This record gives sequence, C-alpha cells and structure tokens, in this order.
Amino acid sequence: MKRFFSIIVLTLFSQAHAFESVPDWFFVPSTYSGHEEITRQALNSTARRLHQAESSPTIFNLETLQFNVKPEARGILGHKSKNMVIHGNFATDFPKQTKVLSLKDFWNNKDINNFENADNQVLHFLRNYKDSVTLMSAHETCVKARENIKYITAEALKALKNQEANKALFLIGHAVHAIQDSFSSAHVQRDDESHNYNLKNVCFYGSKMAEKLGINTRLGQKLNLCYHSSPDSKDAIWNLKRSQYKQTLSNWGNSEKVTECDKNENYPESEEGKQSCLKSEARLAKLATEKYLFIVFSQISPTNFIQTADSDIVGSLDSRLFDGPVGVPELDQKMSEGIMRCEGLSTEEFVGTEIVEN
Repeated sequence: MKRFFSIIVLTLFSQAHAFESVPDWFFVPSTYSGHEEITRQALNSTARRLHQAESSPTIFNLETLQFNVKPEARGILGHKSKNMVIHGNFATDFPKQTKVLSLKDFWNNKDINNFENADNQVLHFLRNYKDSVTLMSAHETCVKARENIKYITAEALKALKNQEANKALFLIGHAVHAIQDSFSSAHVQRDDESHNYNLKNVCFYGSKMAEKLGINTRLGQKLNLCYHSSPDSKDAIWNLKRSQYKQTLSNWGNSEKVTECDKNENYPESEEGKQSCLKSEARLAKLATEKYLFIVFSQISPTNFIQTADSDIVGSLDSRLFDGPVGVPELDQKMSEGIMRCEGLSTEEFVGTEIVEN
C-alpha cells in the first residue's frame, strides 16, 4: 500500500499535524499534502466568489497569491509553493522550512520546533500542556485557539498596511492551519450536522504526556480524552475507505459530487477528482477556510491593500465565523451557527503522574 510505505520513517518523523504536511526531506506525494490541497481549493473558491461579486481585492493579482491555483497531480509541495497562504499554512507544521517569517520570534517561543512543545499544541488545535503533567481543558484550548486566530489576523492586516504583502499572506495561511486542524478527527471530536458539527472534545498529542496520563492502560482509556497518535491515519483527507465514502455521500451528496478514491492510486490527480474525492471532515475544513478567507479578503479595499477598519474585521470573526453565520447563503448552508463554538466543551483539566527515570 503506497499510503503506508516507510512506516518506520513515518513513526520517527511524524508529528501532530492534521491533514499531513511534510518537510522537503520527507515528502510522500499527495497523500500527505492535505493542508496544502484544502487551502488551494479554498483559495480558488474564494477568488471566484469575490470576482463574481465584482469586489476582488488587488491582492489577488499578486504572484504570491495566484488566482486559480492549478492542482499538482501528485500534490503541492508546501515548502516550495510560491503561494504565501499555502506556504504559511505549511510552515505552521514545519517552522524551520521557511525563511519568510520566523514563527519562533512571532510567538516568542524558542521551542516552537519541538513537536511536544507545551505551548505549541494549540496552533494545531490540540491541548497545550499547562505543566509537565497537566493538560489544558478542551474549553480553554478552544478559547485560546480563537484568540490566536484573531491575533494572527490582526498582525496580517498590520503587515498589509506596511506594504508587507507576503508576510500578510503567510500569516493568513498560518491562521487557517488551526481552523483546518479543528476538523480532523485525529485532533477533535465533533457532533453531527443536525448539531452544527459543533465541537465535543479536543485531543492531545505527545507520547511522553500519554505515558504520564496512562492512555494505554485500562484506567487511562476510561478518561474522557482522545489521543492523536503518531502517525495517525485519521489525518488523511481522501475517501480511502468505503465507510468514509458512505459518510461523505450522506453528508454532501445532495450538494456536491462525491467519489470514492482509487485505492490503487491512493490519490486523485485531476481537479475534478481532487474535489470529489475529499472526505467529509476535509470538506468541512475547506468550507471553514472559505468562510475565514471570505471575511478577511472581502473587507480589504479592492484598489489597495489597506483596510482602515482592521478591528472590525478581527471583531467580526467572533460573530461571523466562530459563533454565527458569515452572511453569505452559499457559505452558510452548513455550520450556520459558527465553526468553532466553545461553550459546549468541558472545562476539566487532566493531571498525570510524573515519570521518574532511574
């Protein structure tokens, strides 16, 4: 099976990255370029939507935010992409693989490259570590993630005002990474469509913390915790299993074309194939990305990159993205009550036992 070749290497280098992105030294074509593909599709949809509304920002004329980003038959290489939104999304997983912006400096976090960094998990919509043995609650994680997305967006708009378009686009990609991660079943548990696909639980990552919490023990398995393993097959974005295809067909069949991926090829190559083969949660991630991009890009001046009411854009993320409808019928057919509601999540923290090594 192509998808799981070099499983030993995957185990050594994999990390808590939903819809897998990979660095230049280990790239499995297409299968592990989920973030890049979801972002590519969402960008194209957003650009078309804004062009149709005759409100397309000049920003879409930039080489680093190409309109109509073509599909790569075997997947987009995030570290090589000229599209700064795609590149910024990729760099969230692999900060060392970019020279556009130092995320270590941006977050004032010298350990941001450490996959089990206590303060880095929420950038991937996973629970941070409050200390060496304590996991942040699901509710606090959600609130923190929302704060981060608003902060990143504000910094992106500042960069636009300073004529730093590449930095701004990079940050917008950085922001959508957490949005997309919040739909991977390797990272979260969500309700069904009748309940707005609302968040029910947030997972955690890290083998050391898993050991401290006894996740692999009978007692640990009784905890209301979900664990992102490494690697985690739930990170794939395609309908590779019959059950995934059936779920996607049930959730999306009335409005979008749904196909089952070719198990022999393991990934679709054409534009139509890449869109129709996405599994249900990847489509939700794409839709959520489109909502965010529409809110941000539609309020940037069509004639320049300067938006005088930055606070209005950032403030509207609560009411028009996280907790309510965007206000565009096409975008509000699903998750009209918001994409990242926190109020139903538990405030319980989890405390493990410090492991004493002899």
